[in-house]
Amino acid sequence: MNGAPDDGGWKEVHRRYVALERTWSMADAPEPVARQFFRRIVHGHRSKAAIEREFHEFGLQPPSPAVLEEAFCLQRLLCPTDRDRPGGRHPDDPLEDVYAAALSMLPHGFWVESPERDHLYRGQRDARWPTVPALFRRDDVDAALGQLAQAVTRVRECLPAVSDAQALAVAQHYSRELGVATWLLDMTYDPRVALFFASDGGVGGEVGVVSCLVRKTWDRLSAAGSNRLGRLRVIDVPGVLRIEQQRASFLDTSHPVLFDQYVADTVWFRQQTGLRFEDPDADFPVTAASIYPSLDPVLTALIGTPPSSSGVLRSTPAGDAREPLHGDDYWEIAQSWCRREGLLVDAYHEDSLRVVCDVHARLQEQPDQFALPERSLARLQDAVDLVIQAQRNGRFITAQEALCWSLACLPPPRRVVLQDIIAACAHARDSC
Repeated sequence: MNGAPDDGGWKEVHRRYVALERTWSMADAPEPVARQFFRRIVHGHRSKAAIEREFHEFGLQPPSPAVLEEAFCLQRLLCPTDRDRPGGRHPDDPLEDVYAAALSMLPHGFWVESPERDHLYRGQRDARWPTVPALFRRDDVDAALGQLAQAVTRVRECLPAVSDAQALAVAQHYSRELGVATWLLDMTYDPRVALFFASDGGVGGEVGVVSCLVRKTWDRLSAAGSNRLGRLRVIDVPGVLRIEQQRASFLDTSHPVLFDQYVADTVWFRQQTGLRFEDPDADFPVTAASIYPSLDPVLTALIGTPPSSSGVLRSTPAGDAREPLHGDDYWEIAQSWCRREGLLVDAYHEDSLRVVCDVHARLQEQPDQFALPERSLARLQDAVDLVIQAQRNGRFITAQEALCWSLACLPPPRRVVLQDIIAACAHARDSC
């Protein structure tokens, strides 16, 4: 077998991989050891002779020859030595299709089901779509909030036991049927569900995307919820069949621009018309029938409940995407990171850090010039960390020196643009 999938494509390779992984066992080895051997074979470049020596050295009996041969067939498909494959970790380098994307996630313990919501996933059919809640994409946000209040009242009539937050989440989940928009983002704790939604209805020529938000990283960037990012608030709604089938959670978070600047771990793939990710043989199947169950008591109740003529929202969005963020907003975030490190920025270093924050705000105004990772909160944190280090060492640092990592990552033409922005922001501060 050569390094390209057969006529079944990556979907067939995925089916074979999942089938082998679920049945893989070694008679005299505990499950963690057996799984380690599986991954070393399938996701590595080790030869059959080398693996057989390892079995012998550990005194282990290998699987049957047929099972072992299937593992090496998959190795040749996933880790070919004679050709380069897309990596899928950059929008300009998407994987061949959604099943290739799923296979790229499997060797990493990162893309896993997370019932504790330590990892949350989101799939989008078109990577060009902004991660902005639907409410803020409405022309008349105030009118949309009025419609949402009526819909939430309708939800409470059907589900009187839900909390205010859960009623809002139900309205988000059935937003298409109810004709409303909320400030919540749809998420799931199962990456396979995110793959389904990222490919459902995909059209050739589009690039789909699946992203993973890590609670630990969010907590670090939000300084444990003390800055403008706020705490990661996840709303779950047990007892609603379609929500449970989609393993859905709903994210109520900060300003949408800040959510984008978090820059989640992401996999991009090329859409193939008519190809949708499904995993029907899993313990928890992911199929169109399971994601959209034909019998949906809550939807039936909502459709059968007359629309409310009025309603009151008992919560409001944490951040309004209509309000742009300025240097002072990022200054507050930077200060929270300094406080977390037990440092109060002195006047000697404050000017440089304020210029850094002004620059970061300016970068958000030029998304066509600077890619999201180049203007992310991680890049801002790199600069803040250098300012903290300089203050602790009793050394002055300029804004340009603090932004050295951002400058180093750019090609020369855009590096010049960033240097001009730094100079302009520094001049503006000097003129204040």
